[in-house]
Amino acid sequence: MHVLSGQAQFDDRRNSSMVRAPDPNVVPQFIASCRRARERGEEWIAWIDNGCPELTVAEYEAVKPKRQLRKR
Repeated sequence: MHVLSGQAQFDDRRNSSMVRAPDPNVVPQFIASCRRARERGEEWIAWIDNGCPELTVAEYEAVKPKRQLRKR
């Protein structure tokens, strides 16, 4: 017999085959989040409002994610 304790125990919430109903507040929370972003004038909302235009190479270079080097 093998006894698991602490974080090693099976977590039913992480069972990827389990089907769960979505949180009923997700859509209203997302809409409220977008409304707040629009009120703050965030750039990503303006980009979406403009039809998601393609970035130039220079614009992409300015915003592209930084590559993280793996430690060996």
